[in-house]
Amino acid sequence: MDSVWFVRPGPNEELRMSLRSAYVNAGVENVWIVGDPPAWYTGPRIPGNPYADKWRNVWHNVRTLAEHPDLPPEVAVWNDDFFAIAPATIELAYRGPLMQQIEKLTHLGRIGTDWAHSLIQTRSYLQRQGIPDPVSYELHRPFPIIREHMAKILKDASCVAPHNPPQWRTLYGNLAPHEGGRQVERDTKRSRHTLAPIPGDPWVSTDDGAYYRGFRIHIDHLFPESSPWERGR
Repeated sequence: MDSVWFVRPGPNEELRMSLRSAYVNAGVENVWIVGDPPAWYTGPRIPGNPYADKWRNVWHNVRTLAEHPDLPPEVAVWNDDFFAIAPATIELAYRGPLMQQIEKLTHLGRIGTDWAHSLIQTRSYLQRQGIPDPVSYELHRPFPIIREHMAKILKDASCVAPHNPPQWRTLYGNLAPHEGGRQVERDTKRSRHTLAPIPGDPWVSTDDGAYYRGFRIHIDHLFPESSPWERGR
């Protein structure tokens, strides 16, 4: 599936390996980057990241790709730290009730974070749209969208907490016309404390601590060859 990455400024070795994994294991042949690709990237780029704030940039970048006239009608959206470590199918997936995710953050003492506030805003907005028990689609794996649907959903929700926007994946998963996707019991996000991928899951995502404290060696070994979208090191 044609794919789009959000990219922050900087060298970004995670992106290099994410692109390689997408080419080798996920059947990706056409890519675009929204944001600030590193100098080694050779594919098409769409300007993004106009704000100093991460969450506002994400919202802006999703709207940009959803409304861009040169992209195909359906694309998969990747973060630069998503990796397909085995042959993988890009599919819509969800994790369970959104309220359950919010309650978990409360239990962990993280209910005061921007992330938690955004999830609460997302739930409140979806309830106002007539969805009493929204489902969370906040998973660290590529997310397939129909751009026309995403553009309308984000336009309709653009007035909701613009400085800490609602979560676009969960908005789309609950509001777009589709079959709902497949439930995933565990997220693939790894941290410095949980480096090992989930057995049997071809997807893995890392924070900076996990990537540079062990996972980078593993991913370099899996994908030694350059992708079509990079100059040599």
